[in-house]
Amino acid sequence: MAMAARSVLSGVLPVETTSFVGRRHEEKLLRDLLDTTRLVTLTGVGGVGKTRLALQTARSMESHLADGVRLADLSAVTDPRLVPQTVAVALGISEESATGAQPTVLARPLLLVMDNCEHLLDACAELAATLLAASANLRILATSRQPLGLAGEYTFVLSPLEAPAITATSPQECAKFDAVALFVDRASAAVTDFRLTEWNAAQIARLCAELDGLPLAIELAAVRLRALSIDQILDRLDERYRLLTGGSRVAHPRQHTMRALMDWSFDLCSPEEQLLWARLPVFAASFELEAVEHICADEILPREHILDLVTALVDKSILTRKGYHDGAVRYRLLETIREYGRMKPTGYHDEKDAQRRHRDYYLALAERGEIDWMESWGTRRGDRARHEQPNFRLALEFCLSHPGEAEDGLRMAVSLWVQWRAMGLLTEGRRWFDRLLAVADRPSPVRAKALWVNAWLATLQADLAAATVLLAEAEEFGEGSVPDHVAEIRGLGALLRRDHALAARLLETALAGHQRRGDHASAVLTLHRLAQTALAAGDAGRAHELAARCIAEGGVSTSWAAVHAQWILGLATWRLGDPAAAAALEHDTARRCWAHGDLLGVTLAVQALAWIAAATGEPARAARLLGAAGRVWRDVHAAFPFLTTFQEECAAQATAALSEDGFQAAFAAGSALSDAEMIEEALKETPEPARDDDRGRTLLTRREQQIAHLVADGLSNPDIARELFISARTAETHVQNILTKLGFRSRAQIAGWVVGQRSVRETAGSP
Repeated sequence: MAMAARSVLSGVLPVETTSFVGRRHEEKLLRDLLDTTRLVTLTGVGGVGKTRLALQTARSMESHLADGVRLADLSAVTDPRLVPQTVAVALGISEESATGAQPTVLARPLLLVMDNCEHLLDACAELAATLLAASANLRILATSRQPLGLAGEYTFVLSPLEAPAITATSPQECAKFDAVALFVDRASAAVTDFRLTEWNAAQIARLCAELDGLPLAIELAAVRLRALSIDQILDRLDERYRLLTGGSRVAHPRQHTMRALMDWSFDLCSPEEQLLWARLPVFAASFELEAVEHICADEILPREHILDLVTALVDKSILTRKGYHDGAVRYRLLETIREYGRMKPTGYHDEKDAQRRHRDYYLALAERGEIDWMESWGTRRGDRARHEQPNFRLALEFCLSHPGEAEDGLRMAVSLWVQWRAMGLLTEGRRWFDRLLAVADRPSPVRAKALWVNAWLATLQADLAAATVLLAEAEEFGEGSVPDHVAEIRGLGALLRRDHALAARLLETALAGHQRRGDHASAVLTLHRLAQTALAAGDAGRAHELAARCIAEGGVSTSWAAVHAQWILGLATWRLGDPAAAAALEHDTARRCWAHGDLLGVTLAVQALAWIAAATGEPARAARLLGAAGRVWRDVHAAFPFLTTFQEECAAQATAALSEDGFQAAFAAGSALSDAEMIEEALKETPEPARDDDRGRTLLTRREQQIAHLVADGLSNPDIARELFISARTAETHVQNILTKLGFRSRAQIAGWVVGQRSVRETAGSP
């Protein structure tokens, strides 16, 4: 973070020599917090910009405080006994006045910035407590890798700058992100004619994402443009600690290179914390505490120590913690921190042991997950499956890259089949099976299952030629459940070819086999497929009967197949003449599938709602929903041609009502929707004004009241979006509307208002 050398007048804010880019939202939140909280500690990983944001915030508040702002820079202080003296000089008082039996009481409001406290935590905490207790006019903004640990302290965790998706390509899209804005600003200082263009936007997006949005890393990379192109910088990111050097000469030495910054953080950790940091790179992306306990613990890092060590690494901003509205907590290492950890000794006798333990843990998780998906859907497997995909991929790659491990890779793949289908990862699933089957070529029950599961994925993509070859080999195994599943997948192939009679015969054969073997979950799934076949054959009554039976035997709260049968039940209900009841069923199906991460299930329900909308006089809505569903089918390369009659009827009705141009415009608008926006469109409701006589509640729509309560419960905008099946952008808009209508400036004020409303109702005896 380049800035002018600190003023010789201790306590005075330094003059900035580079522009402050981004962070406007965080700056406003900090100002709001300091209006109501006397001690705020700004924490975050090294290089995230804590000092720069603290100084910018202080500078913006300086004119509003009678005694202004004072800065105590502790970065060069190594002796805890010198902390009181350093702060006292910044405040313009004597050390005895700061720490004596009767500390000086400040007569007028003042903000003290205590910068870089992490290596002097105890001394800083003790002094801050003394000063705050002595003077009600004092507020303190501290920066540290971890909180001071005082009562009344508000910890503000500063995240990296928002960076575009690694796949972003347009300058307009990239320019919206603070990470890109910072890189372009610093790059243009290094190379005078540097600009964000259509030719370099994709590379800049990738670079900012690969650097985790860390401001210091981005600035150091921008400096390298004096000698390297962006592509050359990207090529050298595997050696980022050699690349990211050359920081400002007037900055603290640990800000000169990313390596020095990470060394500083590492040295602040205990030996056990350092060892765990070195072991955590075995994970890909995020992970749960249970996984760390199973994989990283051993005789030199006991399992009973792991919780405290993880907590310490979170406190020291090495690990990032994220909670989810369903109660799950996950952790992750930024890639820059992960790469540093890989350079440190892990204490293992054989590094492959850690990878094998990782594989074994995620194999067991996948095997449990298959059962949960089929029989215990209420456990919200979708959220965890989505988060764990990077770890599953890493484990599968280990199985393929190490001799003798491919059989376990097949075991994992055959346990992930439902997840891959639900999340639309059909092509990826087939690719894993093809690679693993080519290596694990010994005949076995797991290979036979892999063959028919791979054939099923191929069938979902209408690749019947590939499915035929795979099923022929699977049939040669001929044992256990394999013949029944082979018959079932062949039945699905017949359904896609619109040979409804053959499809029904093959599926009935499979059903009888599943029932004979007592395989309840497979029998329920086959009932769902028989219901599909009946509907495709034009027998809505039979489809309704079979779907209802599937739901009764499986239960929509626990069975994935039963929820999908509800999709068929809704369509059958529509064809039998009750579109309102049908739409209600499809809405429920879409909600359940969305809550469990089943993208294809959501899309089937959305498509059904499009068909119903066209038939009930809503052509524009029908066209938009068709476009949204069509975009998903294209993205996942899936094909469900056995219900094309309904699709063709819908398109024809909507086109007749809207004109060809009108239909195409509405279809294109639907195609542009994200997954979250698609379900929001499908479940769209018109907000109604509240009927409560209270002024605030009358101002808010019912949806806004609902969101206000979720804000009070501590949910973030993304969490609110998932809870209410809306996009994060819409959730953010609702929150902003609430703030505007109520005249508030912070989420904390919303929470206080909600608590007050609850108290009023409780006092009045309201239900």
